[in-house]
Amino acid sequence: MGFKHPLFGAFGGIHHIYVNRTGLAAIKAGAGRHFPDGSVIVFDLLEAKQEGGALTEGKRKLLGVIVKNSKQYSATGGWGFEGFGEGSPDKRLVDPAKGGAKTQCFACHMAQAKHDYVFSNYRP
Repeated sequence: MGFKHPLFGAFGGIHHIYVNRTGLAAIKAGAGRHFPDGSVIVFDLLEAKQEGGALTEGKRKLLGVIVKNSKQYSATGGWGFEGFGEGSPDKRLVDPAKGGAKTQCFACHMAQAKHDYVFSNYRP
């Protein structure tokens, strides 16, 4: 498909984002939002493939989960991060030997500090 973004290999594809009821009002609030503790956001990333002249969903690349608990995860903006390759609980992607969530996840999310470290926005 010829995409050139440096993170396309890892995060390119079709994104489905889910949020629990606790975090729903915050994500709807948009800019300046603050997620309450107990908020959970799930990032479901699927391959994007061309098939029959259309862009379609392929296999699952990863399932990312973030959980807001300000006290437990104070070092990462109040968020706990986990990722699962192909959505499998046996393929954990956040590796303490590689710096864990602080290095592998939060380092990028820091750019979204104004949005409580969350990239996704609500679209009705």
